[in-house]
Amino acid sequence: MDDPSVRILESATRHFADLGFEDASVRTIAGDAGVNPALINYYYRSKADLYREVVVHSVKRLAEARVSTLDALEAEAGGRPIPVEVLLAATAGPVLAESREPGTDRRAYIRFLARLFTHPGPDTIAVVFGGLSELRARLFAALRRALPHVPRRELAWRYLFLSGSLHFTAAQIGYVEVISGGACESADLDTAFAHFIRAQAAMLAAPATGAAERRLARRFLRVPAPADETTRPNPPATRRRRSR
Repeated sequence: MDDPSVRILESATRHFADLGFEDASVRTIAGDAGVNPALINYYYRSKADLYREVVVHSVKRLAEARVSTLDALEAEAGGRPIPVEVLLAATAGPVLAESREPGTDRRAYIRFLARLFTHPGPDTIAVVFGGLSELRARLFAALRRALPHVPRRELAWRYLFLSGSLHFTAAQIGYVEVISGGACESADLDTAFAHFIRAQAAMLAAPATGAAERRLARRFLRVPAPADETTRPNPPATRRRRSR
């Protein structure tokens, strides 16, 4: 049975993914869904409420498959640490699998999530992190068991880096084609995922940060001066000739 509310939600996901909350138009969303704009207010009350519903739908879809996979892994491990590579493959795999499926709504939902983390809309930070709280807590705990040498605070930063890399890869924006000069393809997710597992596992399992990395951070974490304001070393002072 055709449900106008579902068509509106799918259309909104596409438009919010491509344009963000501010630039997406209720009228355009309605037109793409083939409904009267008044129906958006009927089903979702407002543009902001529609946006929140897209967030809830996307986050729920993102979390469910990954939690069930984590359930199976933990049952199989019987309390033993799960290897980092297995954790990465099992919990990142469903996200990349969604991005390779045909159908504009499936691809759009991945693009929407990628945009969401850098351009959140109204009240969405609480919705996103609330909806992912179980998955995040359980995966973080599993990583801590697998990586006891990494301090908790440092592992939190590495988890952030992992999340950004995953959504950037899943969005398939075409950047790897530019980097590789056309030798790599964003849509080649089999290859991308294999490299992702190796690279992210190495990042997560790296030795704890030390003094050398902190010195580099202090040295280079500064805004470069414009070319016309860079200071040049003073020329060596000329010695005055002694008067005789």
